[in-house]
Amino acid sequence: MEHSMTERTARLSATLAPPWRAAAAAALIATLLAVVLAPGRGGGSSAQTPAAVDVTLSSLPSSAQESISAALASTAQAYRVGALGDSLFSANPAQHLRFSFTREGVRVGTGASALGLSVRGFGYGESLVQVGDVQPRASANRVLYDRAGLSEWYANGPLGLEQGFTVARAPVAPAVGPLTIAMALTGATHAALAENGRSVVIGDGAGRTLRYGDLSASDARGRTLHSWLALQGGHVVLRVDARGARYPLRIDPLFQQAKLTAGGEAGGEWLGYSVALSADAGTAVIGGPHARDEAGAAWVFTRSGTTWTQQAKLTEGEAGTGTGGAANTEEDEQGHLGVSVALSGDGNTVVIGSPGASGTVGAPGEEVVEVGRGAAWVFTRSGTTWTQGAELTGGGEEKGAGRFGRSVALSPDGGIAMVGAPRDAGGAGAAWAFIRSGAEWIRVEKLTGDGETGEGHFGGSVALSAQGETALVGGPGDGGYVGAAWAFARAGMAWKPQAKLVGGEAEHGEAGHFGRAVALSGDGTTALIGGPGDNTGSGAAWVFTRMGTAWAQQGPVLTGAGEIGEAAFGDSVALSSDGGTALVGGPEDKSGSSLGGAWEFARSGTSWAQQGERLKAFDASGRASFGYSVALSAAADFALVGGLRANRTGTGAAWAFGPTPLEHPGSEPPPQRPGGSTSSSALAGQGVLGSQTSSTGGAAATGVSLVSRTVTVQRNGTAAIRLACTRPGGCAGKLTLTSNRKSKRRTLRIVIGTAAFSIAHGTATVNVKLSKTGRAFLKAGRGRIDAILAILAPPPGASQAQTATIHLRLVKVVVKKAVPKSH
Repeated sequence: MEHSMTERTARLSATLAPPWRAAAAAALIATLLAVVLAPGRGGGSSAQTPAAVDVTLSSLPSSAQESISAALASTAQAYRVGALGDSLFSANPAQHLRFSFTREGVRVGTGASALGLSVRGFGYGESLVQVGDVQPRASANRVLYDRAGLSEWYANGPLGLEQGFTVARAPVAPAVGPLTIAMALTGATHAALAENGRSVVIGDGAGRTLRYGDLSASDARGRTLHSWLALQGGHVVLRVDARGARYPLRIDPLFQQAKLTAGGEAGGEWLGYSVALSADAGTAVIGGPHARDEAGAAWVFTRSGTTWTQQAKLTEGEAGTGTGGAANTEEDEQGHLGVSVALSGDGNTVVIGSPGASGTVGAPGEEVVEVGRGAAWVFTRSGTTWTQGAELTGGGEEKGAGRFGRSVALSPDGGIAMVGAPRDAGGAGAAWAFIRSGAEWIRVEKLTGDGETGEGHFGGSVALSAQGETALVGGPGDGGYVGAAWAFARAGMAWKPQAKLVGGEAEHGEAGHFGRAVALSGDGTTALIGGPGDNTGSGAAWVFTRMGTAWAQQGPVLTGAGEIGEAAFGDSVALSSDGGTALVGGPEDKSGSSLGGAWEFARSGTSWAQQGERLKAFDASGRASFGYSVALSAAADFALVGGLRANRTGTGAAWAFGPTPLEHPGSEPPPQRPGGSTSSSALAGQGVLGSQTSSTGGAAATGVSLVSRTVTVQRNGTAAIRLACTRPGGCAGKLTLTSNRKSKRRTLRIVIGTAAFSIAHGTATVNVKLSKTGRAFLKAGRGRIDAILAILAPPPGASQAQTATIHLRLVKVVVKKAVPKSH
């Protein structure tokens, strides 16, 4: 048996990898096959399900996942290719995709629609030779289109449909520009570049999307070649810098589902009503309170590189891997589990609110079951298995249907929880604090709003600092829905009121719902508070900072540039651990068919500035409510945005975004989108989280990535550049800013600023003073110029500078006239 397994592994690895990869692939595939095809404990032989294979793959290095995915699938019947006449067919149960292969090309089906991709041109730069149709051939889970000089192949596996090109020799045409393959795209209503030209997200107009990316290219010596994607006139264009390459070349993209959705759900779940991220963005939890006939559920996803895999569906009746079970009792059938979710920093503990859950109220002997009393459940993870733990309730102090669980918060260490019940005591509201002791949770105190007026709905939102020593509780109904938020400080198990925060004169109108959403920095000294009803529904968000025990508003209110109509900006908010980055959702924004949006802001000193354009879900349909919920990783290098009405059936979804990776040395700026410029948003990668480049000398080597391509420049000529460091020991190096200027005969690259930097793990702002020439360029460009950012990290980091194109933009000072409040 051992001998046959070795032979089988060698054949698989040789099929999937060129000679320079064969040895490593063989070892990894052998390990995977041993796990996946191992005999069951009962003595029988059984293969794992596609979901189980996904979990196994997600623990491997991203560079090995595609080849091993295809290798595993070669022996699985579910991924095999069948024939019907001249056409070939296959399906992908893990990705919920189906494929057909004809002479014209491949069609990838999602739901009731299909997207087509067919090779049409091959050559250098814009000088391409037309590529004719060819009959495909199938073997197990693979399909081959064999053309002279250019072989196109597909391998179906748990991670998706891997496409590959083998370029046997250089094209005959003169080598002017990069090696180029042009593919016609059909059936798509939306297509956009993501991840700095590393992938394309394609939508069909019905809320279904595909991600075409994870692009890699290498030559016969195993040298990684710089490659990128472009969109041109209905074509997906694949480009490779083949200068000095030794043929044959291998080029690998991958088809995958592009946004986080609940596999197998029928519609109406409202997935994305709430979202949460672990500190490193390795785990995400997404609530869907209308799933299971409104009993509700929450889904756990885990990330490996840019690939997200569903790990579990959590319900209050049953937990574990895969899908959960039914609700506990009939009275819990409309518990709306998933209205709120909170995740610990390591991603191993989650608290899920269920404000519609039933409970008993009244004196002993006179108890009655009351719907809407509410509860919250704690789940913990060991390995990949989730187990239901304690049920948190407000206890006998709760009065009536308090909607306990409408909001939840959890300290990053998973030891302290806060649960809000905004309908307690006839709408006055309350919040309860819990402390974990081993596997038990102890209810320690009930918090209420000092100075609250009317039905304040105290507990409508809650937040905790990193150590759980500061709490922030929103009461959006206070004072006739003007709203307020209360800060508390913990001493042992006791909580002491610290301040009542209000929008004050900055509020426009009397029903701002200030406190609808709240967030705290890790140290508890910065607070972000949303007021989606401000200014007749346009919305706003406020930043407050604490010095000692005194809180004060920092800067003017935040509003979203480019928002249209009653956007409800501030309906959701999130803060980075250092309090320097904010994300604000506006789910009713009318920019783009009422899809909604999310805006990122960064702090420099005491000033806040929007980073790039709003984040948006171009691949949603109808009233998506994108931005109904938002979450940030601790370093703000990843974000998650929920849209509970992401398609016409109301299934909902969540979109993940990641940092803009710095480019490999010698790369050119990513191609422009049709009719516009490249995205300047700080968080790129529509649909999936972006990852840092793994190219030699790239961001993975130095641990540094660019947080935003749009860099604000203060009036004194200082550029505030946000960098993210993922190296545990911190990052240090030299930063150079240059700008290109044309002379009569050539283009000159002129240095306009330099700086040395040393930052700890996380995000930080590096201030670069522009030279006199740089300030003159900025003035001549009417407050905006493009520049090249180069970063050199000392050994053992990169030995070559990594570069990125950035946009320098002068801060505009806008003075708003005060709007008198009506009486």
